Amino acid sequence: MRSMKIYSFLVLFIGIWWLLAFKKTTFTEPSTPYPTKINCPTLDAAITLINRDLLYQALTGDTELMARLISDWDIDAQILNSNGFEGIKRIPHSDFLRSQSLLRALQNDDYVKNVLHSLKNKNQWVLDDAGNAINLQSNYQKYLPQTYLAASLLLSLVAPSQIAGLPRHMREQTDLYPLALTRQIPLDVDRYNAEKLYLENPDVAFVAHFSHPATIQALINQGVLLYTMKNIHTIPDICQELIHLGHIVNKPLQAELMTIFINAAVCALDNQQTVLIRHFQQAEELLPKVLVVNFHQTFSVPTKKTLTGQLLSRMSVLDISIKYTEESGQSNSWAASIDKEKLVRLNPDVLIITTTNPKAASAGIHNDPVLSDLSAVRHNRLVFLDESVQHSISQYVVLAYHDLIQALIPQP
Repeated sequence: MRSMKIYSFLVLFIGIWWLLAFKKTTFTEPSTPYPTKINCPTLDAAITLINRDLLYQALTGDTELMARLISDWDIDAQILNSNGFEGIKRIPHSDFLRSQSLLRALQNDDYVKNVLHSLKNKNQWVLDDAGNAINLQSNYQKYLPQTYLAASLLLSLVAPSQIAGLPRHMREQTDLYPLALTRQIPLDVDRYNAEKLYLENPDVAFVAHFSHPATIQALINQGVLLYTMKNIHTIPDICQELIHLGHIVNKPLQAELMTIFINAAVCALDNQQTVLIRHFQQAEELLPKVLVVNFHQTFSVPTKKTLTGQLLSRMSVLDISIKYTEESGQSNSWAASIDKEKLVRLNPDVLIITTTNPKAASAGIHNDPVLSDLSAVRHNRLVFLDESVQHSISQYVVLAYHDLIQALIPQP
């Protein structure tokens, strides 16, 4: 009897357990629906900040950083496009893919050796700006750069021990060429070091088209190959020389990656300008009038013949400098003169001054009762930029453009 009760209890317990197990569960609808998309950070936070220090580091020859920044900027451009920005620029997709492939190739030493071996077997030549041919089959090891462009590119591509000397005064530009680097190249390229430079036995000399005939003849007599540089007036000119020099010094892949990087950086800076203009428009502010002047004893405005002028042409929505040079009839010169009266008449909202002596320029403006009343001075939009960077005919033209764009960003 007792066992019957226990058996009945177990049957009842199992039945109730199964009933509860298969009972349909009813969920209460939440008062706030679960979001289908997580809120993203603001657009400003989503866009990669173009950091000057990283730009500089990449331009000194950091190939991994070049490829990473190119990738970041391509993503930034896609984000801006998806958010309705018009006129956003990107390098061709083939160049983007090429940049990433170049980095992977450079990380494989055996592949690089095969590429260099293949190039030398093709009996290729490079023609300089004077029509002279440099045979790429030879294995050149020592280089003598007479021009700033050649020296700047060599410093980013080869070891200091492969550079026989540096152009005079280049060491003074310590922001671009730190002493820790230039001290590894003790000689300067001038007539005082001529004999010492010859003892370095350079294989190739990169010379300017205006070089002294005696210097050229001495190099020829020593059996040094000459690569003549001239007509370096634009960013494409710089990139073309970079490609040629890269082949001569057995760094063609690095040189090609840097050319893609330069073009990508310019596009990214163009896009930053576009974002900045949108900022002004959304704040319902009038677009600022931007004037760039050089300062020595007097003021002058760069024309389109200069690299700075070409960069300003990319800022035509804001810039009034190039328009002034054209209206004043001085566009065929390297710089257009401008006096105080014309500065006052233009009355820029942002006045950018390129100079080697910002203290003197600032004092001259603030102590002048006429110039101190300029809108840019009254609203603290007077900006001083390093003249050596703005006038640098090298890969560092990217820094010059960055500095011009950065000068437009309102400071708190």
